Amino acid sequence: MIRKILILPWIWLLVTFTINSIEPVSLKWEMGVNGIVKGYYSNRFVLTNNTEMPLAANWSLYFNQMPRTIKQDSQAPVLISKINADYFKLSPSNFYQPIPPHDSIIISFMATNGLIKESHAPNGAYWVTTTDKKETEPVSIPIDVVPFTNENQWSRPLVPELPYPSGDRIFARNQEIGQGNLAFQDILPSVKNYQSLGGKTALKERVNIVFNAAFKNEQEILGDELLSLYQIKNDGNSSFKIVLEKLPSSVASRNKEYYRLQIHHNEILIQGNQPIAIFDGIQTFLSLLKKGKLLDNCIITDYPDLAYRGQLIDVARNFMPKEELMKLIELFSSYKINTLHLHATDDEGWRIEIKGLEELTQIGARRGHTHDELTSLFPAFGSGWSATNAQSSGNGFYSRQDFIEILQFAAKHHVTVIPEIDFPGHARAAIVSMKARYNKYIATDPAKAEEFLLSDFADSSKYQSAQGYTDNVVNIALPSTYRFINKVTSEIVDIYREAQIPLSNIHIGGDEVPDGAWIGSPIFRSMEEKYRLKKEEFSSGFFKRVDSIFQPYHLRMLGWQEIALTKKESVKSDLKTITDGVYCWNTVSEWGGDVIPYNLANAGYNVILCNVSNFYFDLAYNKHPCERGLYWAGFVDEVSSFNMLPFDIYKSNRTNFKGEKNNLRLQEKGKPRLNKNAISRIKGVQGELFSENIPNANWAQYALFPKMFGLIERGWNAYPAWAAENDSTREAQLYQKALANYLAKIAEIELPYLAKKNCNFRIEQPGITIINDSIYANTTLKNGQIRFTTDGREPTSTDRLWQCPVKYNGEILKAKCFFLNKESVTTIYQPEK
Repeated sequence: MIRKILILPWIWLLVTFTINSIEPVSLKWEMGVNGIVKGYYSNRFVLTNNTEMPLAANWSLYFNQMPRTIKQDSQAPVLISKINADYFKLSPSNFYQPIPPHDSIIISFMATNGLIKESHAPNGAYWVTTTDKKETEPVSIPIDVVPFTNENQWSRPLVPELPYPSGDRIFARNQEIGQGNLAFQDILPSVKNYQSLGGKTALKERVNIVFNAAFKNEQEILGDELLSLYQIKNDGNSSFKIVLEKLPSSVASRNKEYYRLQIHHNEILIQGNQPIAIFDGIQTFLSLLKKGKLLDNCIITDYPDLAYRGQLIDVARNFMPKEELMKLIELFSSYKINTLHLHATDDEGWRIEIKGLEELTQIGARRGHTHDELTSLFPAFGSGWSATNAQSSGNGFYSRQDFIEILQFAAKHHVTVIPEIDFPGHARAAIVSMKARYNKYIATDPAKAEEFLLSDFADSSKYQSAQGYTDNVVNIALPSTYRFINKVTSEIVDIYREAQIPLSNIHIGGDEVPDGAWIGSPIFRSMEEKYRLKKEEFSSGFFKRVDSIFQPYHLRMLGWQEIALTKKESVKSDLKTITDGVYCWNTVSEWGGDVIPYNLANAGYNVILCNVSNFYFDLAYNKHPCERGLYWAGFVDEVSSFNMLPFDIYKSNRTNFKGEKNNLRLQEKGKPRLNKNAISRIKGVQGELFSENIPNANWAQYALFPKMFGLIERGWNAYPAWAAENDSTREAQLYQKALANYLAKIAEIELPYLAKKNCNFRIEQPGITIINDSIYANTTLKNGQIRFTTDGREPTSTDRLWQCPVKYNGEILKAKCFFLNKESVTTIYQPEK
């Protein structure tokens, strides 16, 4: 029997049912309707009392959810309050009545920002009760997220965004792409020059790797890979030779990574002038082996177009253990990615041990239940209540020795690690840690307490960061801020020195400093009056002062595009001499941001292209509610990354936010082109993987692969043939052929390789449509199996295999693609009502 009790205009009801659970309560969350009123969506919790006693009012239930503002009836029996950013609390109000045993209360409310993904549901919930002013140990409460089932749950009214990936849309897209036709030399990244010598060479089970002494490291890597992947042993007595040697003096090298690979007469010859060139040649050879040990005799000469080919990994928001990070480094290097941008600090975590500032990792590298943050940071992104749980993504850091091992491993694989220490914004973990240090020492040693303080206790500034924080910007007027930066810099330099790895750059961040920061600080106002400078000039002054700290260490600063731009996004001229490069992310044509990279390069800045609409791999693959990821700047898949053109940037988005095809010629009309002398300032490309919605390494791999293959291709080959074609019809034909081959490389070569390397990856959902009352299905994955059901069930690997048209009788049709022990999200075809 169900009892309904209506209280005020606020809708909540009590539902009686029996449940077996070890938790005192159970919690269900259900999405309502986007745009229920302008700017808000509706949703609700269902809280069930699992105990045999009425649920008194002495409890609190905490949870995380991506930042948003809550709106609810002030007389609701249970109120939701925001503690900070994505950290919220449910607690009884004065209108609360104890919930009877095994009864439930529905807590309805509205929230801002819109919500279209199941992965953006509340998470990390835990329960705390208070008796005699003492809290019990928290209890983790799983949240049962009700699946999204209707358009109002995965679409936001009036928001221009990609349509829902229906069966018809995916089917039409797959048909347009078609199937690729691969040749022997078709690998990722593509090689530049291939010459067939005729005939075949079969690789033996034992080979003799002969090498120049300068290439000993590369020989070891080659031997290890041949053995682990193909069971081929390095044997000095084998007649089959793999030779690693210097290029003949008569060969002109295009750049330091230029290599020559020859396969002929039972010998593999890899030549290059630098170890990195030999390494690149080895990776090409290993990529050719992915298709089998019978190799075409050939000569390949190859080199990259861009010197900087990077990938950012965010370990601050959700920590990634050393072993998982090293696994990614090895994978990146196998695709000739040569830079790891390590986002090591942010508001939610500090992940590198700094000698003498133990609080940074004692407090800043842990998240758990706390009211004062003197022992840990608040929970974030569902990290949970325990600051000592080693399995929580909120907890963890790289000790000095860990980081040394990471640096040495990366260097062995020709990957440069650039640490990012984010300032002046995105610095809450450091700010809170130094406040804890202050509280630890203020009674016994005031000078030590204030030595590295990053905040002014008298600061009354009111601001909110893009991520919802009101306290995440360091005070740039405090001398102790610069002592802190100098201390951190010296220790990082020392770690690199101990690792015997050169360090040329530290990325200082510099992005998303909210309006309102500092202006309520007496020490800042005093400085402002003394020097009569605008706030923006103080911001430039901050970076100049950081540069003066870096100079004695022979370091050059890197930063996000914001450090080189005014608030109105005009170019500053005074920082180009102190920065080694700016990372340009806002390249969305609808926002007018696509002019920024070329404006900065033309003004004299070195530029790394990080186009949000092409290379932000934390954005979801598409609008499907079960595809994990963010969507603030649209969606990114492996086609988006393939489309990016470093030297024709306005043509990098072939569709707009709505999925409509752009007129590529009109995209560049009236926009600045690269000056001749600015072409060399486009230093490279970089993918981004910020981890707010990436809880672990498994999901990181899913988000990276196959999206990252476009970055891999474009960093090596920045001038695809189709991009140079002026005739729009011919350009479209060349593009479609190149895209089909690219996707075929992924499906036929790279995904099986990733499976062999035990790396997670995403496979696309199938297209399904109804033609002449028959079911048709397709996929771009050669050998992908499409399995379907017509009774509303989710398809499994044992359900009916689609092989040819099947009669459709108007049922709810669901299909999934199965490939290499992976399965896609579900494609649904539902008859019209």
